[in-house]
Amino acid sequence: MVKQDIKNIFNFHNLNTGKIKKINIGFTNDIYQIDEKYILKIYKNQENELNFEKEYFFLKSFSTKTPVPKVVSAGFDKNIIDKKYLILEKVKGVNLYQKWDLLDDIQRKNLIKQITNILKHINSEPLSGFIKKFNFSKVSWMRENESDFYKILLEIEKNKILTFTELRNIREFIGKNIHFLKDEKQALVYWDIHFDNFLIDESNNISAILDFEAVDIYSIDFVLDMVYKIKENPLKFATEEVEEKIDIENYQKIDLWFKEFYPELFDFDNLDKRLKLYALKYDLNLLLKFPKSVELKEKILKNII
Repeated sequence: MVKQDIKNIFNFHNLNTGKIKKINIGFTNDIYQIDEKYILKIYKNQENELNFEKEYFFLKSFSTKTPVPKVVSAGFDKNIIDKKYLILEKVKGVNLYQKWDLLDDIQRKNLIKQITNILKHINSEPLSGFIKKFNFSKVSWMRENESDFYKILLEIEKNKILTFTELRNIREFIGKNIHFLKDEKQALVYWDIHFDNFLIDESNNISAILDFEAVDIYSIDFVLDMVYKIKENPLKFATEEVEEKIDIENYQKIDLWFKEFYPELFDFDNLDKRLKLYALKYDLNLLLKFPKSVELKEKILKNII
């Protein structure tokens, strides 16, 4: 993306451009800050166009109920550039990673309470609008995950990323444990809760929640997969500029605070087995992106024992 493209986009929407700065957040889209007024989000490839539609839908749907950036304008038809985009009002605040280690436990706990309240609100939203908009066919949580595993493993097999024996052992693990997902509480779920996706104001309150591509119909406990990932390795989801500020010890109570403020997330039989399945699916998807990662392969095979 060149600066002239950005200027053309803003001229088309009768908006002024000044200083243009690329923001190193996100892996699938390009994000730019325009002065201190706007955020431009470019959906880089065709595969992300559904995410564009979802994000636009949720930002509009939640605009009066949840702290989200205001949509200034959007590019649907690719008449300016060959990609879809959103222009958002820039919300004041810094991302939660930048502040977390500077806070005390009382302040951190209060922020988790705010996050769980937002998640509860999203979980309570009616499903009908989303289902109608995206022609969503609701299936059982167990069957959905079973189908996902089948597709992922088929791709891994086609690309010869794992051996026959390794694939067999993974399939046996899934076959023995998939029934633990029969219990479900399906709702709209915002699951990508790493701390880059929350902005915090000067009073240590959440001023915005970002990245509404990460909303879909899931069982509500699915969000715990990310809770435990943040607890175990917060560095994994942080941008380089904040990595040196992160002390893993400051993340060790977040699951306890989630349980205190949103106990329904934990109210599932065999939650440990469910979380193992969620983690396995996440890692297998990651393996498709990084097929030569020995560390990732070893982690997957260790976790199915």
